[in-house]
Amino acid sequence: MIAYLNGSSATLTLDLLYEDGSSIDTLSATYTLFDKNNAVVIANTPVTGFSAGDTTATIVIPSTANVLSAGELKSVRKITVFVTAVAGNNVQVDQTYIINSANEISFMVGSYQTVQEAELTAYDIPNLPSFNTASAADKLVALKEAFNRMGRITYLVDYNYLGGTLNYVTEVNTMASGAIPLNNMGRRSVVINKLNLLPMGYTTLLPAIFIAKLKAAQVIEADFILGGDDASEDRQNGITTRKIGESTTTWRSTKMLSLPVSKRALEALTGYLYYGSILGRG
Repeated sequence: MIAYLNGSSATLTLDLLYEDGSSIDTLSATYTLFDKNNAVVIANTPVTGFSAGDTTATIVIPSTANVLSAGELKSVRKITVFVTAVAGNNVQVDQTYIINSANEISFMVGSYQTVQEAELTAYDIPNLPSFNTASAADKLVALKEAFNRMGRITYLVDYNYLGGTLNYVTEVNTMASGAIPLNNMGRRSVVINKLNLLPMGYTTLLPAIFIAKLKAAQVIEADFILGGDDASEDRQNGITTRKIGESTTTWRSTKMLSLPVSKRALEALTGYLYYGSILGRG
């Protein structure tokens, strides 16, 4: 479903077809816009620029019709086009779209940054073709998904950067409350395995350099999500060879390691990733 930001205009093109997929021999077309409660937002209006015989209807919804109510973070609109066919019958064609609030995400609220902050973060990162060309609404969705994926990573944060003041509780940290022992480098580190569940009082004490890395990794992962990776998907499914025309790509027969985020996003988090393993006897 197409998504637009709160207060922005929307342009949609609807194919005027019967349910069996055949084209309607059109004579005229009008449209009505409804909100999520099926209340009329724009009363029945002729489709601008429409001519008899057209097989599509392009409708521009003004920004004033895409404003969320107070307290709403998202909503939906439905366009209903009423087509009069040459044969004299009337046909109804529907399409819906989503309205998202630009303030739906912020630091530790579905994201590590707002959409605007993410665009600023992306400015200093090369080769982000999918993110840089995506709409604001698509960026919002991708950033939220990247946030969820990164929340599954276990992090290791140097406690010394925090001034020795942070005391995590058991429910949100793998270590019990109290004194944090020295690691093998003579420093105190905190293992965080549920970063996205940390109370705001704790997250405000996280090192600025760690937060900067989180933001960069989130944008990189959002770009990966928007662009897709057919090769990784094929390898996850056990496919070892792909042939297009005379070009053939072959991967190792071993199954690709499943990771919560892309390799490039992990690289952006270098220095803050925690790896653990368990050895046992079978």
